[in-house]
Amino acid sequence: MRTLRLLDPQQKRVLVRVDYNVPIERGRVVDDNRISENLDTLRYLISHQARVILCSHLGRPDGKQDPDPALRLDPVVKRLRELMDSRGLDTPVRKSNEIVGPAVQQLVEATGPGDILVLENIRFDPREEQNDPQFSEELAQLADAFVDDAFGAIHRAHASTVGVTKHLPSYAGLLVEREVKHLEKLTRDPAHPFVMILGGAKPDDKLPLILNLAAKVDFFLLGGGVANTLLQVKGTNIKRTLVGDDKSLAVGRKLLSAFGKKILLPEDFIWEGDSIMDIGPVTRQVFENHITHAKTIFWNGNLGKSEEHRFAQGTRAVAKAIAASRTFSVIGGGDTVAAIDQYRLRKHISFVSTGGGATLEFLAGKSLPGLEVLGYDRND
Repeated sequence: MRTLRLLDPQQKRVLVRVDYNVPIERGRVVDDNRISENLDTLRYLISHQARVILCSHLGRPDGKQDPDPALRLDPVVKRLRELMDSRGLDTPVRKSNEIVGPAVQQLVEATGPGDILVLENIRFDPREEQNDPQFSEELAQLADAFVDDAFGAIHRAHASTVGVTKHLPSYAGLLVEREVKHLEKLTRDPAHPFVMILGGAKPDDKLPLILNLAAKVDFFLLGGGVANTLLQVKGTNIKRTLVGDDKSLAVGRKLLSAFGKKILLPEDFIWEGDSIMDIGPVTRQVFENHITHAKTIFWNGNLGKSEEHRFAQGTRAVAKAIAASRTFSVIGGGDTVAAIDQYRLRKHISFVSTGGGATLEFLAGKSLPGLEVLGYDRND
């Protein structure tokens, strides 16, 4: 994989794809982790006197002609400036209200070595998600080189992740390099016992992950929608609790038949009416015991409706057990990362991935278009 260290960015215009798709409330960023994680790449480029042009998406504007003002990147740019100031990165950061075109070209030309220009929300242009060749070329005309540091979007074949690489020398940023390094530790030669904890509301992206890693994982500890789907397959009475679709149920049957001894499903539950809302105390204890003896841990997806305090006991117990284990641990997924931060346990986790779907697709062995165009080969 071609990495940033192979690029001499001195005086060059460098287009950097970042993932600043962060939660914003009342005009302020309320979780800036994704912005913070890119600062190493920005520091590197600034220190080498690159002229940095940042592009990111925010939310799902769907390329509408009159985009939602709440999805403009102004609050993100403000928070970026604050974070850079706090890290001693004293450099001008300006924002363009457009993405491409003559006005943007003028702003780029006015961007000096070591300065940063942030383009408006890349998804305000419908051509971004279409990976439109003309839009890719217009983006590329702004720069001399391209750096992808948006791991959370690297599984998307969009103009700013794939299309632009056809026109510019392209490299992986330091965050993307870091993500790949840690996720490869899970897929190539993990220390055993390897315990994978999967939850969340939607089982569709978790079941393929189990299939792909079943030979390497010793135990899967399951909660949420993925557990409910397999409980339905087993014939457990889960009343009106939601499960996956017919395809998920079919995959579930295959999993239980081939790897049933590795799959630990909840033994008791916290109910609200006819719906399962959390794992019960017996299951919490079983899961904690397996986490305690693990040498490698991956966790994605909360184990109950943890946004409500009364249904957060399973998620909290697992989070604290992982933090106490002091073993190699990787956590991904927005809700799961939020739980870790809520309980102030981040410093006890080996690596917190910025990817949600991208992390799961990488571990499931799926093709990630944004990585492939950077020369990444799983078999290297």
